[in-house]
Amino acid sequence: MKIITREQLTQLFKKTKRFKPPRPESGLENMDFESLKFLGWWDQTANAYYLVYKLERKAGGVSTGTLGGRTENEAEEKEAEKRKELVGLKFDVLRLSSRGVFARAFCELCHKHRKREDILLISTETKKKPKGVDYRTKGIYVCADPVQCNKDMKNTADLDRFITAILEG
Repeated sequence: MKIITREQLTQLFKKTKRFKPPRPESGLENMDFESLKFLGWWDQTANAYYLVYKLERKAGGVSTGTLGGRTENEAEEKEAEKRKELVGLKFDVLRLSSRGVFARAFCELCHKHRKREDILLISTETKKKPKGVDYRTKGIYVCADPVQCNKDMKNTADLDRFITAILEG
C-alpha cells in the first residue's frame, strides 16, 4: 500500500459525519505502508471502526484480486496497480464481553485466537440487499489492534471477499 495522507483519508470519508482520522500519536506519518495490507483504526468516542483498503477493480465491477500479489512482468504489475482503488469503509463496533462461555475469540482476517476483549465485531450495511435474504448488514470479527492484525495476516483473500460482498451486495 502506498503512503496515505490525512487529506486522502478525509476525502475517502467525506460523507461520514464526525469523521476523525487516526490520531497523530498513532504514527500515521511514520507508518511503514509497504508492509500494510490494510489501514484500520478504531474511533472509540464514535464507536466506529474505519478500514482503508486497496481493492482491484475490473470493468464489470469489483474483483477479488490480491493486494500483496506480485507479477513477474513489470508492465502487468503497473497495469494491475492502475486498476486498484482505495476503498474506505466505516463500520459500527460491538465489543465482545470479557465474560462468556469462551475466554478467547477468533479474528477472521488474520486467523488468530485472541482474548475476547481484543476482538471486535464490526458491521455495516451493504450497498444492495443480497438475493434471497431479508437483511443488508454484513459483519466480521477483527482484532481491536489493526497493526498486530496486519502483521499476523498471511493473505488478503478473506478481506477481499468481505469488502466485495459489502460493495456489490
